[in-house]
Amino acid sequence: MAKSIAALGATTALMVAGLAFVVVSPASALPVNHLVFVTPPATSGTAGVGLADFTVQMDGSDGNVATTGLSDVIQLTSNCTLAGAPVQATANGSGLATFHAVTITTATNCTLTASDVSTSGVTAVVSAPIAVVAAAANKIAYTTGPPTSGTLGVPLATFKVSVEDTYGNVITTGTGAVDTFALSSGCTLAGTETATAAAGVAT
Repeated sequence: MAKSIAALGATTALMVAGLAFVVVSPASALPVNHLVFVTPPATSGTAGVGLADFTVQMDGSDGNVATTGLSDVIQLTSNCTLAGAPVQATANGSGLATFHAVTITTATNCTLTASDVSTSGVTAVVSAPIAVVAAAANKIAYTTGPPTSGTLGVPLATFKVSVEDTYGNVITTGTGAVDTFALSSGCTLAGTETATAAAGVAT
């Protein structure tokens, strides 16, 4: 049976008995150029609760998996506070880095940036916003503290108390957000000594 083979860059043409078969290499012939989320982070979460696993891929400039940098270390950073130091080396030179149980402790809209810390010049990737809500109410704190001095019988300047989770996020909705607070003191108080929170803050 007559066969002929012709190589055309990353494409190989194979002729067998007059029939043509085209074999295209699945891998890029280009070095790592940028990162992409092939499994993106969740778009919502709760402070202190690990996100579902997500995966970063090393790509060449043609959008295929790169042929270099496949064992690079990928570092996550965020505009919010991350628990621990989530650094993940790629698995077995596959060009894929999977992050497990990454935890955000700031209750706001957060993004994650994945950067290649092993190879310079690689474009980082930024996630879509992640809407993080506060964890369960855990403590109260002064949002604006009372003044440190005063005059007998003269009302103190306004101060505020907030309901917070264990990470210091104000509980703006749900349980604790409309609680009522009472002041007590080793001194004699006069005037209104209770206040009800609105969106987690009592004035």
